[in-house]
This record gives sequence, C-alpha cells and structure tokens, in this order.
Amino acid sequence: MTTLENFLDGIPPERRRIIEKRGQHLIAENQSWRNLRLAAQRARSDLAKSRGLTGDEALDFQKETDEFLEAFAKHAKSIGANVRLTADFADSPSVTFETFDHFDDELTDAEQIERSLNPADKPAKAA
Repeated sequence: MTTLENFLDGIPPERRRIIEKRGQHLIAENQSWRNLRLAAQRARSDLAKSRGLTGDEALDFQKETDEFLEAFAKHAKSIGANVRLTADFADSPSVTFETFDHFDDELTDAEQIERSLNPADKPAKAA
C-alpha cells in the first residue's frame, strides 16, 4: 500500500517544490476568502444596525445589491467590458470576484446577523 509520504518521496524534488508552493498559495488564498466572508458578515451586521433592519431584511438588501451588480456586469460585458472586484491583501494573495454571489448560503444566514446584533440594537418586532 502506498502512503502519502511514499508517493511524495517518488516525486522529483523540483516538482515537489512547485507542488508545495502551489499548495501554500491555495491555503493562503483560502484564508483570504475566509477573511472576506467574515468582513461581509460584519458589513451586513453593521448595515442591519445602522438601518434598523432585521437579519432577513439585511440579507434581502444584500441580495438586491448582488442582483444589481450581476446585471451591471452582464450589460458591461455586452459592450466589451469586464467588471471584477479585487481585494488586495498586504500579507496574503489577492482574490478577485468574477461574480457577486460569493457570500451566499451559510455565510449570509440571517440568523448570524441577528446573533451579531446586541439586544439593545435589535429593531423592535412588529406587534
């Protein structure tokens, strides 16, 4: 049975360095995306607080913004332009959004926004 170490030992040293370098880059890029997702979650929470929105309302606002950006990118492409958003980090790889749906699913969960609001900051629920 071949173990990972045995497999890696069979790779020429130069190729192994290339693979390890690429692996380190992918790990750092993944951390960049994680940091951006955390920033997006905080931005949604700030939006909810500043506008007196519930988590669901802040999520709806974000989705509308995402839809606008997608439509804008589509129309820009029709005239030969590419719309991209790039986040440059000082100590990790830059990441580029080709689409604007990177913060969906669990990362835009309205419950996360609700939990991040202090009880005093939460909008009053309609009776």
